[in-house]
Amino acid sequence: PDRPANEQHPFKLTGKAGPIALRPHDGCGFIKASLAARMPTVRRAGQTGDPDRVAAFGEGRRSSLPALAAQHYPRSELVADEAREKARAWLESRQGQGRGLTSEELFRTVTAGHIDGPGAVAV
Repeated sequence: PDRPANEQHPFKLTGKAGPIALRPHDGCGFIKASLAARMPTVRRAGQTGDPDRVAAFGEGRRSSLPALAAQHYPRSELVADEAREKARAWLESRQGQGRGLTSEELFRTVTAGHIDGPGAVAV
């Protein structure tokens, strides 16, 4: 545990109507997959084809690689070639649509190759 069970957490959320019913916990928030698999909600979220399946927040959406993420890749021709190819493929997929790029699309293409993929939300 992050602190003894009988000790109150020092961080308390309050609003105009008084305390907000949250119980914050310190730490990184990760648990073992074997423990998560024992939780009914986690099991339901992982089951495919189940009509009662709970979709994860943001599931099915695509997200663009943030421009600042490129700083974590080494400066090399291989990385530059991959970014260039991703940008080229994305631009080619847009041909024939009859409209130019928005300012955001241009920014994402120039700064991060407009690389996108399945989105994920970390809480």
